[in-house]
Amino acid sequence: NIAEIQVFRGLHVASVTGLTVGMEGGGLRLSWNASDNAAVYRIYRRVAESDYLLLGLCDGGAAYLDRTARPGTEYFYTVTVVDSESNESGYCREQSRVRVLTADLDGNHVVDGRDFSILSRQWLADGSMTPSADIARDGGDGWVDTSDFNALTEQWLSANSEYQQF
Repeated sequence: NIAEIQVFRGLHVASVTGLTVGMEGGGLRLSWNASDNAAVYRIYRRVAESDYLLLGLCDGGAAYLDRTARPGTEYFYTVTVVDSESNESGYCREQSRVRVLTADLDGNHVVDGRDFSILSRQWLADGSMTPSADIARDGGDGWVDTSDFNALTEQWLSANSEYQQF
């Protein structure tokens, strides 16, 4: 008896390498090394002890901007490759904890005295502008006040914590 064996091409799709995450324009920018056989990339995200959920698809290159990341939340990301035959790779190496620093008001990737200065200039402003220092965890209330000062102080004090800061 001769058994017929079928060999399927492309069942093994190499995983993404080089995943990095950085802050960009109000979101988190994911980038990775492009894969030659990628038809689309699937971006997955999870929080704390939860399972990964599909966040989005990327078919135009090796980068994705997550504009849904909530300030002060710790996220874990991974990416897979899907080839033209719909075979999906395994997860790439997870990007370790990412915390969005809402109190980094000047965008220099640290919470420091300059951020306190920005907050103080916007303190109880007349409401004619949307204040960038309205960073309280409740989503903001349109004013820069003690809840925002407390949020900035908390992030400043935790500068040497376990969280990754960009």
